[in-house]
Amino acid sequence: MPKSMKSRLAKSLKGKQSYTVFAKHRMYDANAFPTHDTHRWKWEDRESSGAQKAFQLSGPILWALANGGVLIIDEIEAKLHPVMTLNTIDVFLVKASNPNNAQLIFATHDTNLLSYSNLRRDQICFAEKNKWESTEIYSLSDFVYFGEHNGQFKSEKERPDTDKEKRYFEGRYGAIPALGNFQKFIRNTQWQEEEH
Repeated sequence: MPKSMKSRLAKSLKGKQSYTVFAKHRMYDANAFPTHDTHRWKWEDRESSGAQKAFQLSGPILWALANGGVLIIDEIEAKLHPVMTLNTIDVFLVKASNPNNAQLIFATHDTNLLSYSNLRRDQICFAEKNKWESTEIYSLSDFVYFGEHNGQFKSEKERPDTDKEKRYFEGRYGAIPALGNFQKFIRNTQWQEEEH
């Protein structure tokens, strides 16, 4: 957040009630049995970055689910356990937990979501740079395969049960980063080390 925005936010909150969140953990004796004692600390001081991100996202997620609307999260998987990422996505896909039809839009580099999330093909989009270096976005539901079946020419969409993660790594959907030849770099580095 820019300093000017932080400053304006701080001024607008001056005199308002604020809260400090603490983590509370049970203490154990020398034999690893729980005691009645607890130890507490400020949440942000000692909790993992994953726990902190889950806590920070919980407010916007609960607000979106309670009120409807759109929630946008960049790199949803960053710092979160894969199961937490899947559960976050799933809570938006189930009518019982999303009665107000809130929409979650997220960017990710986690290809596991292609295999394990309950997203439909029309809910999965890829982003790829074109030859003009602008980004094109296209849906998995746009993919059509042409082939011959029993002597007839047919076209069919990507099947829902297809191993989408495998096909992505095979390059069938595009959206693969263009990388240089790392082997050349490794060979040059080894050659230089041998000279010295």
